Amino acid sequence: MKIYFCDICNQSIPLQDLDSGTAVAVKGKLLCAQCNAAVAAAASKGGTSPAAAAAGGARGLGLGVTIVVALLAAAVAVGFVETRGRSQREAMRTEYTASLQTTRDVAQRTEQSLVDLREEIGGLGKKVEGLQGDSRVAREEDAGRLQHEVAELMSRLDKIKGYVEENEKLKETLQQLEIRIAANHETMTGLRREIDGLRTAMAEAPARAPAGPGEVKPAAALPESAPAGDSMAALPLELQRQIKLMQSTDAGKRWEAVGELGRSADPRVIAFLIPMLRDKDAFVRHHAAEVLGELDAKPAVMPLIEALGDDEPFVRDMVYTQLRKITRKSLKFDSSAKKEERDKQQRAWRAWAEQQANEKGVGNG
Repeated sequence: MKIYFCDICNQSIPLQDLDSGTAVAVKGKLLCAQCNAAVAAAASKGGTSPAAAAAGGARGLGLGVTIVVALLAAAVAVGFVETRGRSQREAMRTEYTASLQTTRDVAQRTEQSLVDLREEIGGLGKKVEGLQGDSRVAREEDAGRLQHEVAELMSRLDKIKGYVEENEKLKETLQQLEIRIAANHETMTGLRREIDGLRTAMAEAPARAPAGPGEVKPAAALPESAPAGDSMAALPLELQRQIKLMQSTDAGKRWEAVGELGRSADPRVIAFLIPMLRDKDAFVRHHAAEVLGELDAKPAVMPLIEALGDDEPFVRDMVYTQLRKITRKSLKFDSSAKKEERDKQQRAWRAWAEQQANEKGVGNG
């Protein structure tokens, strides 16, 4: 069943009032029995037609509808800010919180403005009722004042619309932040998947014997060709402890030991780090190449050249980077090229190193 409301007082209109004619429709606007009687009385006293009186009530109705729309728009914007703010990453939280607070402030100002407007409109309604008993001159004077007050109210309503537009701009800003956060999240998720894939591949890859001069065989936990015990005895006890940890069956401990030796900056640890280029764990090999580069380990040039044949592209890439850093040489090597091409480029590096060893006695480990 459809429910009808008076366009002036917003009260529900019983169907029997519409059927009996006590409630009427004037120029598309519904008037309840009370408002219809009041308009008719005013029209009879002031010579104003019911249609004109209803039109005046319709202006008040249009103002109320506009106010309700503005309130709903402000409420939607606040809800959006409060919902989206929770998904931001820490790096954008400050900007997001400031935008959210601004939106709340605007919404509070809008709500207070609407409350004030309702009170003033209610007062105008009471003034209209008082005008019905006054003389025509008094009514005209009061009508002029009312028009002025309505103009002021409309001006304030325009300001409220400005607040709503500001909310829309804030909404767009928050949407942009959401897009940036989602992009960062996808990037981090992709990196995690790649790391997990590498770890899985390292765990499942069997140890393989080298098939040729360009292929590197992962070593057991105990480094091959490690220096003699006398060399280690000359080192500080903490470095000796780290060297022993490089023989652990735990790849994580070996990785940490390589890093500790690198941080010592003691050139005597180079001889103990070189064998780690053949460790069975790809991440340990990668870290060993990185540390040798940081130590500018010229004795590691030839072992690094051999490590260009590592099975893992990310290890080969680190080896090539550190090899160029130590030698200051820019011979080409593409870690992602086919094996035949990589072997060819590795042979060029090996020939260069052998020539340097023959001429200067440097770089042969």
